[in-house]
Amino acid sequence: IFAQHFQARFGIIDVYHRGADGRWLVVSDQETRLPLDPPSMALSAAQMQVYVGSYAMVGGGPVFHIVVKDGALMGGRVGGKLVPMKAIANQANSFFRPGYPGTLIYVAPSATSHAKLIDRRYYNRDLTYERP
Repeated sequence: IFAQHFQARFGIIDVYHRGADGRWLVVSDQETRLPLDPPSMALSAAQMQVYVGSYAMVGGGPVFHIVVKDGALMGGRVGGKLVPMKAIANQANSFFRPGYPGTLIYVAPSATSHAKLIDRRYYNRDLTYERP
């Protein structure tokens, strides 16, 4: 599209029925786009340390924790499983978790606000966490 390459993966299910005359007929056909992880880029140890910490959900709720473990950035809700967080290529403040939907976006702190972690789900539904 406009000289840019896009790649997609699809799952296809066809259901057939054998008629009385012995011929096979298509009863239904379904195609579903399967998610693909975006290209990633490596972060230095210093870059990873910027994101480390606990982020409390705005308005109360779960806490999202980010750590560096065995040289990799890992994240997850407290009490849950930590999974790898990979930086999206050319977007050092945006992350994906392989096999998980959504994008994690880090917003740096400013003079008037705390650091934020936005968990952007499909259809642009955001869950916002803050790190004091």
